[in-house]
Order: sequence, then structure tokens, then C-alpha cells
Amino acid sequence: MRIVALEEHFTAPALLRRIDPDAIARHGFPPGFGAQLEKPLADLGDLRLREMDEAGITVQVLSASHAGADLLDGAHCDAVLANLPYVPDGTVLAPEISLYEPAGALFAGSDGLDAIRRLIAALVDAGPLPLLALEIGDSEQAG
Repeated sequence: MRIVALEEHFTAPALLRRIDPDAIARHGFPPGFGAQLEKPLADLGDLRLREMDEAGITVQVLSASHAGADLLDGAHCDAVLANLPYVPDGTVLAPEISLYEPAGALFAGSDGLDAIRRLIAALVDAGPLPLLALEIGDSEQAG
């Protein structure tokens, strides 16, 4: 039997260090959020492989774990792929989500688009961008 783990997280410490801690706090994350997880999340080698073996996982699909791509100041890049907060404020979520995810990682204003708007505004100021890919919820639509 093959076991595939989806949405396993990793991080790039150099990218995390570019994010202003005050910006992280303004988004509802506690001071020092994720510091104890930085090393294991950044490891794509022996530690991760050992943990996969111990759990019987054959394949992991990784996604970046950061306080938010919208918090980067003046980043110049060729592509942005982001899973920003996109849940409208006040939405009732399943306990397996609401009990383990900080509100700042989930909720983004009355229509769920505040973080996406901030990112797009920052990207417009930064100049041309060949690729922008965002995860959005089923309540967001073109308009």
C-alpha cells in the first residue's frame, strides 16, 4: 500500500527572515510564531525522510508555510504561488480547522479577499509578474 501525505509543510528560513515580525503580529500570529518549527519545516533531507519512514508515508506533497506572502516587503520575483487567508470573517469552520489554525491564517475580511488585495497591490507596485497563482475559496468569484 502506498500512502501519500498532502499539504505537508516546509519553509525557507531566508524568506521568513525577510518578513517584519510586526507584520506577522498584525495578522494575529503570536510573537515568535513558528520559531520552534523553523528547523524541522526547513529540513527536506534526513529528518523528513526518517519521519516519513516512521509514519509509513511513501510520498509527501509539500506546501510552503509562511506567515503570508502578502507580508513580504518589496520582493521581486518571477512567480508568486500563494495560499493566503481567504475565509470571510465570521465563517464557522469545522473544529479540526478552527482549533488548530490561527485566525490570521484563515480569515481575511468580510469577503475573504483582504490578504489577496494586499498582495496584488504590492505586486502592482513591484512591476511586471509573469505568474501569479492563488488558492481561493468557493465563495470568491471574478468581479
